[in-house]
Parts: sequence; structure tokens; C-alpha cells
Amino acid sequence: MSTTAEQGFELTGKPAPLREMLRDVWRSRDLLRMLAKKDFVARYRRASLGMAWAVGLPLVQAVVLAVVLSHIVRFKTDVNYATFVYTGTLAWSFFSGTITSTTTSIVEGQVLATKIYFPRAILPLTTVVASLFAFLPGLPLLIVLAAAFGVHLGVHTLLLIPATLVMIALTTAISLVAAALHV
Repeated sequence: MSTTAEQGFELTGKPAPLREMLRDVWRSRDLLRMLAKKDFVARYRRASLGMAWAVGLPLVQAVVLAVVLSHIVRFKTDVNYATFVYTGTLAWSFFSGTITSTTTSIVEGQVLATKIYFPRAILPLTTVVASLFAFLPGLPLLIVLAAAFGVHLGVHTLLLIPATLVMIALTTAISLVAAALHV
């Protein structure tokens, strides 16, 4: 009498090495790029302002937060408060929107996944890349806003590059785990 069979199922397959999984994803990069572009265009085609909504939404959120919070709660920051709020809103919009969309991406993409073979990690990665297309135009706007509000842009502005890369890596990792757990 097998106790494993009585408890439900038995995992017998050996997990693929990480290097092999990454190689499969790299080989599917054209599919990833095509699906991400399709996802980005489809997402903002339905919006009333079109693709300008990708940059406009964090900007509107930041303006509302800056106006409301500057009158209700007084925060002491070393930089202009509006720039401070826009920076956080831009990053949070990317992170929260990506995690929300990627959680169900594998389940929603099962029709495509059953027709052709590709690494299933492509489905959440597609959403991450599509969200990245919406996030990246906000960075130059952040620099323009900072300059407009008199924030000193020095060498430390280059820290946006590693900070953005860390945020993308963190969001991608959480997205892959959340999508797998949702399945």
C-alpha cells in the first residue's frame, strides 16, 4: 500500500536546471517582444487618451497626491515635494500594475500555451516588458519635472539607472512567483 498515492499525487520529474530555463526564454525572445508589444498596444488602445495615458496616469496621480497631502499633512523632504511624489508614484504604478496583471497571466494564456510550445515564463515576462514600455517614458518626464521645479540634477541622477534595474528585477521575480503560485 503506497502512502503517496493515497495523499494525492507524486512528483517524479526532476526540475530543469536554471541555465536551461534561461536558455529557453532567451531563444523565445522574439515571441516575448511580439507578445509584449501586442499587450501594450491592446492595453492602451482602449484608453480614452491612448498611449499618452501610460505617462499621464502616474502624473495625474502624483498631482492629486501632492496637492492633497501638501494641504493635509506636511512632509519635510530635501527636494521639491511634487517631484518626490511623482518619483514614488511612477515606481509604484509600474510595480503594482505589473504584479496585478502577471498574477493571472499563465492561466489567461493557457489557450496559446496549449497550441504551441514555448517556456511558460514568457507569459508573465510579456506583461513585465509591456509595463516597462509604459514606465520608461515616465523617466525623462521625471527629469524634466525635477529640472522645472529647481531640483539639482547632478551625478547622483545616474543612480536612476541601477535603481530602475533593481526595481525591474524585483518586479520580474515577484511576477514569476505569483504567476506560478496562481496556477
